[in-house]
Amino acid sequence: LRVRPSEQGRLVVISGPVGSAKTEPIQAFLDAASDSGFKRDSNLMVFRHPSDDSDPNHIGRHEARVSGSVDEIYESIGSHTGTVVIAGASHYQDSRLVPLLDAIVRSNRQLVVSCLNLDVDGKPHGLIPEIMALADEVVLAKGICGIPDCIDVEASRSGLWDTRYVARCSPHYYYYPNSPDSEAGKLHVYVGSMFSGKTTLFLGALQKMHRAGRSCALLNYARDNRYDGRIVEPFEEGSVTLNDGRSTPATAVLTGEHVDEYIQRNPSVKNVFINEPHFMPGLYDVVLRRMGEGYNFVLDGLLRGFNRKGFNEMPAFLALADDVTMPEAICVTEGCGRPARENQRMKRLSEGAIPLAAHYDDPFELIGGKDRKGASYFYQARCLDHWELKGEPILEFRLNSFRW
Repeated sequence: LRVRPSEQGRLVVISGPVGSAKTEPIQAFLDAASDSGFKRDSNLMVFRHPSDDSDPNHIGRHEARVSGSVDEIYESIGSHTGTVVIAGASHYQDSRLVPLLDAIVRSNRQLVVSCLNLDVDGKPHGLIPEIMALADEVVLAKGICGIPDCIDVEASRSGLWDTRYVARCSPHYYYYPNSPDSEAGKLHVYVGSMFSGKTTLFLGALQKMHRAGRSCALLNYARDNRYDGRIVEPFEEGSVTLNDGRSTPATAVLTGEHVDEYIQRNPSVKNVFINEPHFMPGLYDVVLRRMGEGYNFVLDGLLRGFNRKGFNEMPAFLALADDVTMPEAICVTEGCGRPARENQRMKRLSEGAIPLAAHYDDPFELIGGKDRKGASYFYQARCLDHWELKGEPILEFRLNSFRW
């Protein structure tokens, strides 16, 4: 964790199962901020939910403001507060926490949030999908499996042992007590904005698997024809095409059900790469279940849409993931060049017209790429300062912009 005075507001989410020491990165950050003299007065504020720990008043040697009230957090952020830490965010049940987090980041403040990733059923815990949708960086905290005699140090699930919750490794999460030695699959998510290079990294991982002699499937959303114009039906051969025109053959699918059917048809292919999973309804449950059967998944998708809202199930996959790769694009606004994490949709009202920023009421899902001749809409990578959304409702929480 680091404070970046030269950049813009940023949300770092630290997530993991019970017992994964999610507050340790926060403690180390606070130690550094305090010992270096950076932390002073109210420039760095630390809040903690009362249910987050048996001693919620402290994170290491540092005091925390214990509060379960979203309004209290909002009212405590002063004009000199540049960094906000909220520990135990998954315990808040007030959904207004999410617009508050958005307001903190939009006001050019640095925000660090820690939270549980999943409940015992493997579903995202509480408000985690909505929080993950706003993330600019994700830190996955891993626990040590709490099942006796297990020495797995990569526990990323939570489960009951006797009467208490403990971290569990994937085999003990899926198979205990029947066959805990069975192999469970893993999930690696490449996520970010458009033009961030995530698909290049995703296809690079696929090529690495091929070079190692591993059997892999590459599945792509069937309606993605932005570059070659071809319409393919589910289970036909399509392609994953990069912005520069390079393409890789892929099997077309539309839904999570289609992915499940592909696996049924090809049960020996244990490594499944999926491009644009954010368009595929019902995929989360398929991935969660099939991981328990030893299938590994690698996903490449958009975290949020043009309106800064989570892109369907994609934020939930960040809670389920064993690994996350989150590259950044570069803002295309003239003279900027800062990290770009937003998908700016542009549109032309008529051919040859000057492009305008999209409107809040525009359709959420519109497949598109770079600006091309005759395109009625297209996308750009922009930083938060240069991101625009016409007609966006007034934010529920308003904070004055902080200047470093």
